[in-house]
Amino acid sequence: MTDILIHTTGGHQVTCVPNAFIDEYMQDANGEFVKIYLYLLRMLSHGEGNFCVSAMADKFNYTESDVRRGLSYWEKMHLLHLEHDATGNLTGICLLEPQGCSQVMVSPSSVGIATETAPAPAKKPQTSNTTVSQYTPEEITAFCEQNSVRELVMVSERYIGHPLTMTDMNTILFWYDNLHFSTEMIEFLVEYCVEKGHGSIHYMNKVAMNWAEDGISTLDEAKNTANIHSQSYYAVMKAFGISGRNLVSKEIAFIDKWTNQYGFSLDIITEACGRTIRNIGKASFDYADTILTSWHKKGILHLEDISSLDKAHANGKTMVQPKTVKPTNNRFHNFEQRNYDDDFYENLEQQLLRK
Repeated sequence: MTDILIHTTGGHQVTCVPNAFIDEYMQDANGEFVKIYLYLLRMLSHGEGNFCVSAMADKFNYTESDVRRGLSYWEKMHLLHLEHDATGNLTGICLLEPQGCSQVMVSPSSVGIATETAPAPAKKPQTSNTTVSQYTPEEITAFCEQNSVRELVMVSERYIGHPLTMTDMNTILFWYDNLHFSTEMIEFLVEYCVEKGHGSIHYMNKVAMNWAEDGISTLDEAKNTANIHSQSYYAVMKAFGISGRNLVSKEIAFIDKWTNQYGFSLDIITEACGRTIRNIGKASFDYADTILTSWHKKGILHLEDISSLDKAHANGKTMVQPKTVKPTNNRFHNFEQRNYDDDFYENLEQQLLRK
């Protein structure tokens, strides 16, 4: 196959997008969130227009909540930082370039878009378990002198499908050095995420951080947790009839909430999914969450509890108090009832026969 030349007949009105964003962040992000990030870069490049959440929502036909969720997502991915005043109002957005090269400011004021270049943040000492450490080439070389680490790098490259970047290496070594995951546990983490269709190191890091927060520190614990989560995900996907795609982060968060926070078993969760389909005719995680939240508040623990709740609800509907019938003030009924004996009817019959 011959090479294809990409060129343009346009001018130089362009917006620069960091290659690291395209290579590392974009593939796992929701398409709506990508639009929001690109538009922020567009405004920074040309300083056009006044930034506000409602204006961006109108431009892309989003809700304001959609825009705020997108901004929060990129903040979690460490590509921007949202700044608020004492009352919680959004006052600024600090865009962080990948690898922490520099920072630029976007001000959502009514007077325009302000841009400002700030110095790169100083490298923090390795005192936190939540921030990926930045290792020097010498440190990386020293780690790779260990046979287990060198083999881990080779296995990870096979699963991910390309040579590890510096970001990949820093993240994997962070799991090994700061989170104290064994090389076998890290290999399983990479394999598990790739099999779920998530080959991004950023997605893998989120899984690793969740494991660390849950106190998972051994390979057996990781396998057990992954097995439980996989069973939950596939059960919900089957109940909702979802196929041909992976669950998005919001859907996964719902399932984690139902299993971890509420402690529901799969039969209760799938029952809620089934009722969702029957009630509204389509899959809806929000609707199912309403059902499960209601059950959680009522202390539901087993399917039998749901049956009892259904019966009580049905009885409450059928036990209708009879209405009291008020006497009608009708002039045709406002007379004294007469009593007729047999002689009266016999005399009446004789009178009719004579006629």
